[in-house]
Amino acid sequence: VHSDPNVIPFSNTFTQYDRIRHMVSYTGFVTPSLPTTKTISNEMKKIVISCGSGLTGNVTKFFKFCLDGLDLVENDERLKILCLRGALCSDSDLKELNDLAKTYHRHDIETKRHVLNGLIESGLFPNQTRMSISMGGYNTTLESIKCGIPTILIPFHTDKDHEQLERAQI
Repeated sequence: VHSDPNVIPFSNTFTQYDRIRHMVSYTGFVTPSLPTTKTISNEMKKIVISCGSGLTGNVTKFFKFCLDGLDLVENDERLKILCLRGALCSDSDLKELNDLAKTYHRHDIETKRHVLNGLIESGLFPNQTRMSISMGGYNTTLESIKCGIPTILIPFHTDKDHEQLERAQI
């Protein structure tokens, strides 16, 4: 398990833990090495809004909430925003996100299904990102912390699915 039991025990987030307890070992937190590529100027960096594949939660509501909030930023410059989905999102989900992004005219908004090789390996984190807004997924949260990127976590959670909420609280 890519975690530290002193921070988040696997038993807290996996309901069937007792059945596999004898097979569990912890690796510690795992993230890629930071790239050595050059960082661009802050005004050229993007605000990255991401939610992975969005297999849980209301993804459209999440993106709309984030974009509505950024639309309230009183600033003359057009914010550069990347709305990032996961590799498993459907074509119709991506089209819905594209259609939503087109309704915001104050900003330069790009949408992508996913980033090849991950956030750090692609160079998006830390070199091209000024802030990350996400639902609190494992990779995005740890990579933004490792890169020192200001981060806002808006976790999805239910009574049975609280891993993102617990991660955000920690």
